[in-house]
Amino acid sequence: MKKLELGDIVFVDRGCYKHYGIYIGRGRVINYAAEDGDFQGEISVHECSLKHFLDGGECCAIKFPSDFKGFLYSPEETVKRAKSRLGEHSYNLITNNCEHFAWWCKTGESKSEQVEDSVLKFALVFNVGLSIIDMICEILSEDDNCDDHTNNNHPNRVSNSLKTSALLCSWLFAYVCRSFCFFCFHF
Repeated sequence: MKKLELGDIVFVDRGCYKHYGIYIGRGRVINYAAEDGDFQGEISVHECSLKHFLDGGECCAIKFPSDFKGFLYSPEETVKRAKSRLGEHSYNLITNNCEHFAWWCKTGESKSEQVEDSVLKFALVFNVGLSIIDMICEILSEDDNCDDHTNNNHPNRVSNSLKTSALLCSWLFAYVCRSFCFFCFHF
């Protein structure tokens, strides 16, 4: 790791996600998290030691190239912007998380690549799930339209256990999607 500089966006990889903050010098970071851990308690913008922020993880810093196309605040202004939000309690996993906070402090743009990546992955899974549900519905409707309901060996005949399994899968997929949306927008 290179030497940290005032106003750097710092992050630590927690495995499932990366946690971000702003390095404000003297071994201190301002971040958007709970004081007892990233999500273990009331989440707010607060200052903590770099050691506490890292929680045993490895410190990484985002270093912007000289040809960066966006706007960058000076190190002093970045720290001033981070301090201006101390005490804020408006955390939202999708629209106002630690990564949004850190990028806003440095660039003025509130963004989270983690959220963007997750939304794209969710959209892909959602579309695949809808395609599967559509195929299940088509199979079930073909079975309902089968003229020979007395012949259980008919090639278009779907067993009741397969119908039940298909409907349960459809229900489970819908439940997972609903739960994901609830979690993301109410966290």
